[in-house]
Amino acid sequence: MKMDCKTVCALYAVCAVTLIEVYVCRSGFSPAKPTRPAPESPAPPRSPFEVCVLTSARPGNASYLGESLDALEREGVIMLDVTVVDTDGAGKFALQRFPGAKAPDVRGLRTIADCVDDGKDVATGVPCRVMQSNYDVSMALALCSSAAAVRGRDWVLVVEDDAVACPGSLKVVRAMLDGASVDPRVCLIFFAKFSRSYAIRATHALDLLASVRMAAAAKPYDWVLGSRVWSGQALRTDSSTSLFEHVGEVSTASYRNEQGFQEAHEELRGERCGQQLVVERDIT
Repeated sequence: MKMDCKTVCALYAVCAVTLIEVYVCRSGFSPAKPTRPAPESPAPPRSPFEVCVLTSARPGNASYLGESLDALEREGVIMLDVTVVDTDGAGKFALQRFPGAKAPDVRGLRTIADCVDDGKDVATGVPCRVMQSNYDVSMALALCSSAAAVRGRDWVLVVEDDAVACPGSLKVVRAMLDGASVDPRVCLIFFAKFSRSYAIRATHALDLLASVRMAAAAKPYDWVLGSRVWSGQALRTDSSTSLFEHVGEVSTASYRNEQGFQEAHEELRGERCGQQLVVERDIT
């Protein structure tokens, strides 16, 4: 019986399919079924605060910045999320050691090299070092509050470079900030003496910045920070104990390294983990 070409091709196709089915049956092979893509794992919880470390050059090239950053990293802080700001005016100190550090733009302002310890502003009579420090810190706060806004953080945690986080301290910081976030009236929380470590609500950072600049010729930055000059009726709370240890033996201001000054102001040094924290409140 003669078969045309179409019939022969059809028979070959049937045979091929049959052979494949027999092979699949005997071998146990089964083609892979299409799979749905695995669901994406949930993103880690957003940090409620932007970490802002303020650093500056010290006499004799002394530095505590590495120790401070290492302690934060041990506490679970991701270094890529830390803003390290060089506040000495030149922007060279931190940038040489930490390329990711941000340096404030001080064009048009005096640099720290122009400020001798006993030098005073001609117009106000205020020591130049006080005015320069206020300008530098205000610019650092501007950078850090900007970084917090970009990353959607509610708080800015400010840490000076000679303040070292105590073991377990960042858990306490997170818990206190979570609690404070419930009450929008709370804008400031101290975790160490003076200005060594505190958290400021990002929405209030610019208010503090403006007040520091306005007081540049009259009051030092840490005085403004502890006052109601900038915060108005906003509330403030403090940790009951120090969560940061002060390790700085060499001050950024050389006059503070003199023996006479250190003997007269012993309270400025030696803050230890867990000691009772007393921060002057409600200065007017």
